[in-house]
Amino acid sequence: MTAGLADLPFASMYDGLWEVHTIAKSEHHGQTILRDVSSAFAVSVPTAQFNGQLSLSKTEISLGIDNKMESRYEASGILMGQDKAGNPQPITVLMTADFLNHGESTLSFKVPHDLINKSGLSAPFQVTHLKLNNQSLMAPVQTVESGFQFSIK
Repeated sequence: MTAGLADLPFASMYDGLWEVHTIAKSEHHGQTILRDVSSAFAVSVPTAQFNGQLSLSKTEISLGIDNKMESRYEASGILMGQDKAGNPQPITVLMTADFLNHGESTLSFKVPHDLINKSGLSAPFQVTHLKLNNQSLMAPVQTVESGFQFSIK
C-alpha cells in the first residue's frame, strides 16, 4: 500500500521528528475491524557530501567533503583486504571525526598498518560501507556502499 501526501499548509519537510498516523477500517464476516497505527521517523536534509576527492599517504587516507554547514562530522567505513583465494575479508572499522568549516574540507582515516599486518590479508584493500554523519545534528548525511580501493606501498 502506498499513500501520497498533498502539500501540508505551514509545514516544512526539513529537519525534525515526524509522525505518520493511520486509521484503517475494514469489514470481515459482518464484523467491523478498526486499526490505529502510528510510526515516528526522523527527517534531515543533507548538509555535506563526499566530493570524490581521495588522497593517500603512508599514514592517512583523506576524503574530500563539500560542506554546506559548519558542524562536527564523522566518517566511517569497513576496511577490507583480500584473502589467498581473492575473497574480500574485513580487517577493521575505520572512524574519524572533526569540526568542518563551510566549503571544501577533508576527513582523514589513519591507516592501521599493525592491524593490516596481523590480518594476513593483502591488497587491493577496499573501504566499503562508507558513511558520513553530522554529529552536531545526530543525523546521517550520506552512505556509499561500494566505497573505494587502494594499495599500500
